[in-house]
Amino acid sequence: LNALFCRTYKINQDDSDNNVPGVLHGRYEGDGYAGGNPWVLTTANVAKVYYRGAEYLAEMQRKNKKLTDEQYKAWSEVVGENNSRFGFLQSRELNLANSLTLAGDSVMQRIYHHVKNDDCHLNEQIDRNSGVQTAAKDLTWSYSSVLVAMKIREQAREAIDILANIK
Repeated sequence: LNALFCRTYKINQDDSDNNVPGVLHGRYEGDGYAGGNPWVLTTANVAKVYYRGAEYLAEMQRKNKKLTDEQYKAWSEVVGENNSRFGFLQSRELNLANSLTLAGDSVMQRIYHHVKNDDCHLNEQIDRNSGVQTAAKDLTWSYSSVLVAMKIREQAREAIDILANIK
């Protein structure tokens, strides 16, 4: 989906060219509603999935469970890179959890990049070409998606930090 929406939306290409981390997501391939733009709520939910994955991996570590090599490879492909650049915490599960948290953070940073000049109001969509917010103004669903993602991030970071500090 990241590759699909990077190809689909010029704003994702422009942001990447300008070193803005993350990716904006739409509802589905070929969506034409109100111009078929990226949505704040779907993008925030992508971050939420990354954070939930991080929380899950931290929970595995807490229970002393290990990923199989196949599972580790699949999770690593989600973040799209070798996790060693983030440093070794205590296990590859915690290292990967940290990488997933950073991936979620990058998605949230891209949302912020497009809403900061609007005093962080959250509309329904972000124009696929210009990056300007559009469609429904101050959409409650956008706010709730961002706030829930932020709360799940906090829970994931707490779990990772607690486990990383256990000697």
